[in-house]
Amino acid sequence: MAESYSTLESRSSQDNFYHTRKLTVHESVVVTPTDAEGDGDPPNALTIAPTILLRGKWLKVMGFAKGQKATLHIEPGILQITADFPGEWDGERDNDG
Repeated sequence: MAESYSTLESRSSQDNFYHTRKLTVHESVVVTPTDAEGDGDPPNALTIAPTILLRGKWLKVMGFAKGQKATLHIEPGILQITADFPGEWDGERDNDG
């Protein structure tokens, strides 16, 4: 059985392409600046938001390097992340949020 923090580097290159990863959705605190119109709201609003953190050498193996642009396709219960090719975002606005 593989250890929980194993990497894909020990697998063959063919095995690296398709692999299932299990993860847990956590919560994190998000600080949202509020309007400073004197309406009695605190200067910043704190909310809790679901959070997924993806980290590991396997991301680079799958084509997600530092600075890599990606597209997130969202459907109920499905998140699909696709690495974009250089130039795909030329002239488009970067939507990080």
